[in-house]
Amino acid sequence: LDTTLVVVTSDHGESLTERESCRFTHDPFLYEETLRVPLVMRFPEAAFAGTRVDAMARLIDVLPTLYE
Repeated sequence: LDTTLVVVTSDHGESLTERESCRFTHDPFLYEETLRVPLVMRFPEAAFAGTRVDAMARLIDVLPTLYE
């Protein structure tokens, strides 16, 4: 684990019981809880530990950024 980069993400957020109209479905409306997705990274040797970035990002950019 000391030499492994671990990345955890999702393709979309999830609205479970927040909204009656989209309970356990893929609703066509754009709500905050479905737009925000997790992106958690653990770098080798605890590089960047505790860093939080509030800037908007797209999932399509994750792999090219990691590759770079």
